[in-house]
Amino acid sequence: MSPSSSPWLDRTLDTLERWLQHPVVWVVLCFVLSRLVLEGIGLASRDGYKDLIDKIYQWFLVKQVWLDIWAAWDSGWYVGLVQHGYDRFLIETLPDGSPRQLNLAFFPLYPLLVWLLKQVTGHTVASGVIIANACLLGAMWLLYVYGRERWDDAQARRAVLLLACYPNTFIFSAMYTESLFLLLLLACMLAASRGKWMWAGVFAALLSATRVPGVSIGLALLWMWIVQKRAGKVGWGQFGWLFLVPMGLVGFCVYLYFHAGDALAFLKIQQQFSRVSQTPPEAVWKSLMQGGTDDIYFTIYYLGSLCLAGVLVWLRRVDELLLSLPLMLLPLFSGEAATPLVAIPRYLLVVFPLYGVLGWLGSRRPLLFWCLALCLATWSGLLMAAWTSSLKFVM
Repeated sequence: MSPSSSPWLDRTLDTLERWLQHPVVWVVLCFVLSRLVLEGIGLASRDGYKDLIDKIYQWFLVKQVWLDIWAAWDSGWYVGLVQHGYDRFLIETLPDGSPRQLNLAFFPLYPLLVWLLKQVTGHTVASGVIIANACLLGAMWLLYVYGRERWDDAQARRAVLLLACYPNTFIFSAMYTESLFLLLLLACMLAASRGKWMWAGVFAALLSATRVPGVSIGLALLWMWIVQKRAGKVGWGQFGWLFLVPMGLVGFCVYLYFHAGDALAFLKIQQQFSRVSQTPPEAVWKSLMQGGTDDIYFTIYYLGSLCLAGVLVWLRRVDELLLSLPLMLLPLFSGEAATPLVAIPRYLLVVFPLYGVLGWLGSRRPLLFWCLALCLATWSGLLMAAWTSSLKFVM
């Protein structure tokens, strides 16, 4: 023991180290610290940029600023859905004759859960934020469990840390569907990897009731079933559960048929949101050619994420690759005409194998990993300030 050391300090550090080794403590600590930091940044930016916000900010859904910072952009659509339900007509016009955007484009599971909780709390936005954060905490735990079973304990812990501090991670706590989607995605993959195919089908059905790309998980599930079938772990009886994958989407289509008169209303009104049909190469090329600051950022982010997904080939994680690629490609088929890759950082947040890849790279260069984590956390904080100031490139 050095002269300057203290037995009390040594015991405290040892106790702290033992606590941090406990996975529950690690997950909860990553969740709580990251949310507190983002909350502080949001409050500070609202106060520091008050003049700017008063000019361009549009929402102000609740009076409590600490809560309102988690409800912007599409959060308003979910508030409207919870309070008033779905629009009934496929085409409506504004006073100037232009088509009005309709909430038929938004899938029902998240607003339904918010509506149910609102019956208890009496507060729409608070209910939405509670559900988002509860799903995030659950997703962080499932990411650790999945990573521990499929990768290793250290890599799983690094993945949880990255999820907590990744750019745009504030979206997971906002009144958006990302945290629910990620929770169901992890639950589905974890159930399938354990051979619990009934639960995998149920979670997949709920996933496809959350967002359109949810149906794409069927590709990864099919591959996992084939691998388990070849190993003699499952039979043809379990294959039937895969037919549950699109049931959430099918149920929404049936509802839209009777409610709005068109089962594909969620697709047909995309033009009202300035979205156009395109292929992924076209979207990337147009984004590069336009050369705006937002376009360059989105393009670099997207191409970098594709490179990370490419590492899955090297690691021979075929199921995770088949999960990741559709989730990364599908949003590009209907991007905004003016900004083809708009919101792509938000869409890619749920591609959890990317956190695993970065965690694996961190095992080879620990110092580089911690530098990367610090940089990502700093960028995430800056994006949180931009989010609360209504800048579009973070939505």
